[in-house]
Amino acid sequence: MTDPLIPNRHIVSGDTRPAIVRVCAAVFGDKVFGGRVKFAVTAVLACALSYVLLARNPWWIFGLEDRFTVPNDGGSDKVCHFIGYFGLTLVFLWYSTSKSIQFAVLLVGTAAIHGGATELLQQHVPGRVSDWSDFQANLLGIGVGTASGLFLRRLVRGEESSTDAFGIHAGDRSQLTTVRGEPRKPGSTEPVSLTREAMTGEQISEISFRVVNFRFLGIFASVILILFGSVYAIHGWQVRRNARDLRTLGETAREAGEIGRAQRFYSQYVGLVPGDVNALADYGVLLDEGGLSPEAGRHAFMVYENVLRVDPAREDIRRRQIQVAITLGRTTDALAHVEILRQTHPTDGELDFLAGRCHEMLVDFQAAAESYEAAIEHAPRRIEAWSRLADIYQNNLDLKERARSLVDRLIDENSLDADAWLSRARFLEQTGAIDEAAADLDKARELDPDNAKILLAAAEIGYAKTRAARLAGRDGLVERTALETRQLIERGLKLSPDNLDLRLRLVVLESHFGDPQKALSLLESILAETPGESRSQILLADLTIAQGDFVRAREAIARLPRTPGSDAMRLFLEGRVAMASEKWQEAATVLTEARRYQSNSNGLAERTDLALAQCFGQLQNSDEEL
Repeated sequence: MTDPLIPNRHIVSGDTRPAIVRVCAAVFGDKVFGGRVKFAVTAVLACALSYVLLARNPWWIFGLEDRFTVPNDGGSDKVCHFIGYFGLTLVFLWYSTSKSIQFAVLLVGTAAIHGGATELLQQHVPGRVSDWSDFQANLLGIGVGTASGLFLRRLVRGEESSTDAFGIHAGDRSQLTTVRGEPRKPGSTEPVSLTREAMTGEQISEISFRVVNFRFLGIFASVILILFGSVYAIHGWQVRRNARDLRTLGETAREAGEIGRAQRFYSQYVGLVPGDVNALADYGVLLDEGGLSPEAGRHAFMVYENVLRVDPAREDIRRRQIQVAITLGRTTDALAHVEILRQTHPTDGELDFLAGRCHEMLVDFQAAAESYEAAIEHAPRRIEAWSRLADIYQNNLDLKERARSLVDRLIDENSLDADAWLSRARFLEQTGAIDEAAADLDKARELDPDNAKILLAAAEIGYAKTRAARLAGRDGLVERTALETRQLIERGLKLSPDNLDLRLRLVVLESHFGDPQKALSLLESILAETPGESRSQILLADLTIAQGDFVRAREAIARLPRTPGSDAMRLFLEGRVAMASEKWQEAATVLTEARRYQSNSNGLAERTDLALAQCFGQLQNSDEEL
């Protein structure tokens, strides 16, 4: 048999492979199904898969549930994605059997683009969500389909298929350019081996045309563009028609307490109807109510900003925006919104208080004091305004007598408010008036005996009194006050079992005046529930240092965040580890560095100074001993 294109180029036929292999090769090749049949099957499958992935309810044609499909969070959904794209890729490669490998790669890339595009478009389809794990399942199916298709393609175009005398596949003219041979002798009937240079221009053009069919590629690209364009247009029409249903689904999910699903539906709706300011505001509130993680907080902030840009009169959204901005540390933005509202509400004590918070965060204590004073004047029952103003007088403006007078006036004007007595008790505790603070807490407990905050404050006062009794050597008083403090904490935990402050206070009490092993066990249960909680890590380091377990202590210290606020405690704990290991010079160096991060009013500063004094004493450096 001779090649019709090149005279004297003989083709050798024959296939000695096993029967099952020949059958697979025949089915996957062009012997059973022609090129037009393959093209039709491929196009129908691509359209069907697009419809299933982008239709609101693709199963209505079978008479199945005529309602929005609910996203499937289980593994069966991923299996369906895998099977769909495995089949699509396999059919694409089935169609490209007689084409070049470059064409096959192009089809595989088209399948990957299809998988990504449908996932992106699904977020705008009612009842559907765009899921990264679905796209991963698509890619996995494409990968397995590609491997299977290439294997079957190799069977069809294998070594046993029709080849010429040089082992070149019939129909694969791309290899001709690499063939070299000698000129044919005059009158010889042997097959000729042609180089590209030896072929005529007509032969080269005909071979090149068969290798790359630009006309077909153009038609195929046009079909793909028309296909995707049609799907996108139909999808857009469908989504716009059902936009109202998206909001209904969001409201239903919100009423059912499914905040995550409600957020997704509202996100899709406002993406389709950006001019609906009320829906955009509701979406922001959903983000706000869903718990402000840093990412959700930033998203809620931007949504609120968009609402206020379109409708500046939405005071409810502006007030929410202030709280979100303060939470995110965007104090300047929060203060700007506060001042806008204060212009129309000059006697609103809550706005005065928020202005004070912002000025305090901006370290403008004089302006903060003025705002808190206005808040007390306009809202005298806003107890936190009194306590924050007293702290500023006491610690920042050096107005100690004025601070004490202020907390006394707080009690005069709010004598029946348990929180007022609690606020003054905390102030008195900071000034060292422990007995007066304990008396105020007794009064607060009379007014509100089941308040967990008051019980926690009473436990903290009890712990301070227990420490003082131990320093005074009064062992009987230590045992009694420790028991009373433990009872307060246990009562508070019965009222509020998940109160982290009460649980940590019990750990501290047990570690110093009870059973250290019990304290460690309690702390481990807390860490299992909240592994990233800094105070728990600090307590774990403190306990393990006391027990001599320095490896575990260093692990706990390493888990503390690297922020200016935590660096002082981290260095202090590292210094304690060095002290416990009797590395006094190293401890003194680390503690000196820790002292640079602490203010003199900080309780940690006093502990650091005492530790430094011990280090310098051990180093016999009396000149630096504090």
